[in-house]
Amino acid sequence: MRLAARYDAAQTTLDNARHWSAADGLSAGQSNNSGVRWILRNRSRLEYANNSYLRGITKTLATDTIGRRGPRLQLRTSDKKGNTRVENTWRLWAKEIKLAKKLRLARKTKIVDGESFLVMFTDRTLRSPIKLNFNVVPAEHFRSLKAGDYSDGIEYDRHGHPIRYHRTIKHPSEGATNPEPIPARWVIHYKNDDRAGELRSVPETTAGLPLFACLRRFTLATIEAAETAANFAAVLTSDAPADEESGMAPLTEVEIVRNMMLALPSKMSLEQLKAEHPTTTYEMFKAAVLEEIARGFCMPYHLAAGNSAGTSYAGGRLDEQIYARAIGEERGLIEDDILAHLWLAFADEAALVPGLLPNAGPFGDWDVGWYWPGFKHVDPYKEAKAQHQRLEDLTTTLEDEWAEQGEDWERKLEQIAAERKKMQSLGLVVADAMPRSEDLRNGPSFEDLEERIEELEEQLEDRHAVLA
Repeated sequence: MRLAARYDAAQTTLDNARHWSAADGLSAGQSNNSGVRWILRNRSRLEYANNSYLRGITKTLATDTIGRRGPRLQLRTSDKKGNTRVENTWRLWAKEIKLAKKLRLARKTKIVDGESFLVMFTDRTLRSPIKLNFNVVPAEHFRSLKAGDYSDGIEYDRHGHPIRYHRTIKHPSEGATNPEPIPARWVIHYKNDDRAGELRSVPETTAGLPLFACLRRFTLATIEAAETAANFAAVLTSDAPADEESGMAPLTEVEIVRNMMLALPSKMSLEQLKAEHPTTTYEMFKAAVLEEIARGFCMPYHLAAGNSAGTSYAGGRLDEQIYARAIGEERGLIEDDILAHLWLAFADEAALVPGLLPNAGPFGDWDVGWYWPGFKHVDPYKEAKAQHQRLEDLTTTLEDEWAEQGEDWERKLEQIAAERKKMQSLGLVVADAMPRSEDLRNGPSFEDLEERIEELEEQLEDRHAVLA
């Protein structure tokens, strides 16, 4: 007995030949060559500049990923005072160079352009003892003048580590200039790795670009259909044969006088033009397309649309868990690709400042972490109850709970102790100002109150029906 096994997806038929006609066997470098990236990047930028949905999605992703203040350094060495000293220096330095603003720009650039380059340099104008600074440089400034160079201006060693980046000072549209080599230690290449062997990346908007275009085209088509119907107040039609005189030439425009009766020419009738465009499906179509686009960004529909109408509380919370995991993954990428390089360059300069670094051995062996801005819970009361229970069950720590909010647990406890001491000095009862554990356990949750409100609304509607 002969067994003939095969994959249905590997078969080419008359039905699927056109669909799979664009499939190729190109390498990652050939697929993402400079010409392809140039086209996708320009189209993505055009859509970002003209499509409010893409602009809102991009800004939301950048804001939620980086936050208003950006990541904060957390050192965990044996020298506690030294840790605080370096953390404060980093905080003031980050504020002066506008680190959070530049990281948000880098995140938006990676979405629209596909990749972002951060070029570090020494900035003597900074007031901080650390003179490190960086600029976000557009991707097209890093290019090669040699044909067939799929790395496009990046030199690698045999292990795949970057050695040099070749950057043009002028934008290619402003005139051709020879790229200048920059040592790899001064350049940070922030990109996605969607395929093994990929050296340069395409925009994150690539899969959704045709759909973004559909959104705008459908909107314009709907408006044009409505305007066309509105421009024609009425149409005169004739039952007379084409060779008979009707008293009017075809396509003759007739002005309608307001509040007047009008006598029609012989054998003519008056009809109003109706809009046949399916405007009733407008919102449904846009919602379906936008939902498909949002999936590519791991973003819930209600965040992409900026509209939570029709979204339940439980459904919104569930969808945002997927979104939060995607944000966490992107933050991990930023820590590995950007913050790790910035920290090493920062520490190299800090080592030259007497007494700044902790006395805890080589800084390459230090435990370095980052605090990110936390996400606020929709139901703070319910979250406080769950947090209190986790702490009592020893399934979490104060460090973990404060880290979820982007705060340093030691600084928070020190602040709480200082506030309680101040309250006691003023004769205030500290216990009265603190929530009691039994209140947190037994108090109604947001969902309970929401269900109760719905019940009361239903009862009110029933009473109105009876009265009617």
